[in-house]
Amino acid sequence: MYQKPTVLSSEEHRGVKLAPVTSFDFAAKMNSSLLAGREILEAAKDYPVVFARNDKGEITVLAVLGLRNESNLFVDESGKWEEDCYIPALFRRYPFILAEVPGAEEGKLTVCVDAAYSGFGGEEGTELFDAEGNQTESMQHALKFLTEFQQEHQRTRAMISLLDSYELFKDIAASFTLPGGEKFGFGNLLMVDEQAMMKLEDEKLIKLVRTGGLAWIYAHLVSISNFRDLMKREGKRAGNGGEEGKKLESLGKKKSGK
Repeated sequence: MYQKPTVLSSEEHRGVKLAPVTSFDFAAKMNSSLLAGREILEAAKDYPVVFARNDKGEITVLAVLGLRNESNLFVDESGKWEEDCYIPALFRRYPFILAEVPGAEEGKLTVCVDAAYSGFGGEEGTELFDAEGNQTESMQHALKFLTEFQQEHQRTRAMISLLDSYELFKDIAASFTLPGGEKFGFGNLLMVDEQAMMKLEDEKLIKLVRTGGLAWIYAHLVSISNFRDLMKREGKRAGNGGEEGKKLESLGKKKSGK
């Protein structure tokens, strides 16, 4: 998504303008989006919300946006996001990002911008730093958003770690058949095992309620039915109408390994 992340500098980028993002073309090939925990309730209304282990073995929470690799079914050819559908913060923060810079103190994050974004450094938009090198209101707003985004992800990791310690995750594998007979499959995903949750001690259940985790869990469980909507969308985009012949063949589940 970020083609040329560049550290923002009050010296180098003094007077440089940034135009508002008007197209989500940069997200058109992303079939999933990382979510922060407090996004789950809204994202679950439009997308399947699932969990997955990344390359580091860490569990993350994702909104599934498409069935094919490099296909976001909610961004059209003009770069417009589907109207009235929730847009994940991962995309709303673009072209900004907090990133670790080589040589910097470990764990220290620096504000970067995608210098490849067409609205960066042009004649339109608002300045990020004023003539004295101070952050403008636009830059302060972006930094506030990025900071809150990062803090919420830290809270999300803590909640996921709690669910994992309660052994509530199980593997799922889903397969789909579109009207034209084309098959899709998803593996290496996780969902919360509701039966395992019901066997928890009262103390653990109360902790889930008070930390907000229980609301996240049920929003996630209800959202799984949104895979059917993805099938309809995929069928329509493939030119098969998306109304007949759709079939959710299986949603296999097994206990996740630790």
